[in-house]
Amino acid sequence: MDQGGNAYAAGTAECCFPTTSDAFQPFIGNGYLHAFLVKFGPSGSVVYSTLIGGSKSDVVTSISVDQSGNAYLVGETASTDFPTSAQPFQATNRGTLNAFLTKLDPAVPGSAGLVYSTYLGGETSDSAAAVAIDSSARVYVAGRADSLGFPTKNPIQANNGGGSDAFLVQLDPAVAGPEGLLFGTYLGGTQNDQALGIALAFDGRVALTGFTDSPNFPVVQAFQGSSDGSRDAFVTYLTFDTMPPTISVPSNTVLNATSPAGAIFSFTATATDSLDPNPVVACTRPSRGTFPIGTTVVTCSATDASGNSSTASFQVTVKGAAQQISDLAAYVASLNLPSGLTNSLESKLNSALQDPMPGSCADLSDFVNQVSAQSGKAIPQSQATTLMQSATRINAVLGCR
Repeated sequence: MDQGGNAYAAGTAECCFPTTSDAFQPFIGNGYLHAFLVKFGPSGSVVYSTLIGGSKSDVVTSISVDQSGNAYLVGETASTDFPTSAQPFQATNRGTLNAFLTKLDPAVPGSAGLVYSTYLGGETSDSAAAVAIDSSARVYVAGRADSLGFPTKNPIQANNGGGSDAFLVQLDPAVAGPEGLLFGTYLGGTQNDQALGIALAFDGRVALTGFTDSPNFPVVQAFQGSSDGSRDAFVTYLTFDTMPPTISVPSNTVLNATSPAGAIFSFTATATDSLDPNPVVACTRPSRGTFPIGTTVVTCSATDASGNSSTASFQVTVKGAAQQISDLAAYVASLNLPSGLTNSLESKLNSALQDPMPGSCADLSDFVNQVSAQSGKAIPQSQATTLMQSATRINAVLGCR
């Protein structure tokens, strides 16, 4: 089905399959089986019907339709003259039977409706069984490869493991010639293996299903790690997402301790990813946690569904009592208070720095009392409030009672 409610059907037919007047190939009269594509309108009427094939047998095994209504057909062909587009990935049948990928636009009549078509195979027998298209119009084809020279690129498994192997390729029909193959790999063991189904996740992951006769079919983090009979089903996840998320963390932060334990700091670390809308972010220290006096390095990581990760770090520096007392003394000096009052307040703060406990607590209490007495007089009320709040906080950091 496409977004307009049209339904598509594909399969294999003999010469005289009914076609519409705008068919890509209205008739192939050579007695062999050939592929067909039919588009039905929302009411069930035939909108478009065509044959697709060459001088020998051509079989469709799977179809997919993109958002624009283009139909993608895959299967196998024995024809050496199967219809191919200009500059396909592979222009010739290299074996007795090769897979094919054909993209047709039913809205375009005649031969111009062939958007892209290519062989896909090696020197013996290869067949496609499943096709899927991602949001960027890249095409994924899976099936069975007997050939030792099946086309590969950046493969997970570069060689045929024995008998028939499953295969997965990623093609970009918009890229001409051999460069249109973005990825190609075998997948199999020493016996026969074949991919039969394919599904795409939003984040660049591909799921393959099929069967394997191999006792050594490649498995990773397996639910079932070994063969349990002469033929087993398999499910394989692969990912084409190699880009890590982009992570954002706070800038380096300086805080005043509010207790002997340090200071509570709330922060937010976020991440974005081109394919995964919800990458997982984890940090070595929790937000809204207590950070100790001194400097703590927080490292955050972001991981997407394909396992790609990135990290970023920031520092949280928490000032202790001594540094806060020094800061408070500098603030007193900046206020341009009467010199006698400034000297008296600075003396109390200097004593708080030097005296052992509980003398420091008494010095800070004297400081608060003197500021309170001068609040609204020699010391403006707003400045007095700041001075008393700072001294009270330092008392808490020292643990004064």
